[in-house]
Amino acid sequence: MITDALLRLSNAEGPFTATTVLDKTVDLSVATDIGQGREFYVIFTVNTAFVGASPNKVSFEVVTGTDEAITAGVEVLISSPQYVAETVVKGTQIVLKVPPILGGKHPRFLGARVVEDGTISGGAVTTDIVLDIQDGKTFYKSGFEA
Repeated sequence: MITDALLRLSNAEGPFTATTVLDKTVDLSVATDIGQGREFYVIFTVNTAFVGASPNKVSFEVVTGTDEAITAGVEVLISSPQYVAETVVKGTQIVLKVPPILGGKHPRFLGARVVEDGTISGGAVTTDIVLDIQDGKTFYKSGFEA
C-alpha cells in the first residue's frame, strides 16, 4: 500500500459530531488520474479510540458532492456497517472498496465522512485513498519457504 499526500483525506482528524465530512476532498474535474475505471480503497485508520457506551455507534462513508464541502448533491458511494463506538479502538482500520468512478457519472468532489449515531466522545482518524491494501499483520513461522 502506497500513500500519497494528495490523496490523504484527513490526518488524525477528530473528534467528530453527528455527520462530519473530513478535512480534504478530491476534485474529480481536475486532470488527475486517481484510478478512473479501477476499483480503489479508502482506508480509515483510527488514531484515537472512539468512546461511547453501547448502543452508540459509528460508521464510515465515501461520498461525492457538488461542492467542495460536500454539503450539496451528496451521494454515498459506499458505507461501512455501524460499529459499536467502544469497539473502534486505536489502530483499527476500516477499509472500503470503492466501485469504479466513471467520468461525468458522479458529482465533482470525492470525500469521506464519519457518521456518529448517539453520544460519542473522542475518536480521530487518518484517511487515505489507495489502489491496494496490505494489513501488515500476516506472520509466518521462522524458516518459512514459499
